[in-house]
Amino acid sequence: ALMMASRGGTVRIYARRPEQRAEARQYVLENMPKLLEDRGFGEMGAAVGAATLSEALDGAWLAVESVPERLD
Repeated sequence: ALMMASRGGTVRIYARRPEQRAEARQYVLENMPKLLEDRGFGEMGAAVGAATLSEALDGAWLAVESVPERLD
């Protein structure tokens, strides 16, 4: 989400739990300024939370699925 948003786009983050959406969105917002500065190009985009999968995918041309890896 961070890398896509750092090119000026809006990314939608879906997670079933609201706190997961909020943490992911916060991560993008907090880290984007430094990424843009370090990289030397790009533009500030946006990260928004989506409460449903259909909301997240509405009109999307790319979907990336990411799940935590469990090393049990």
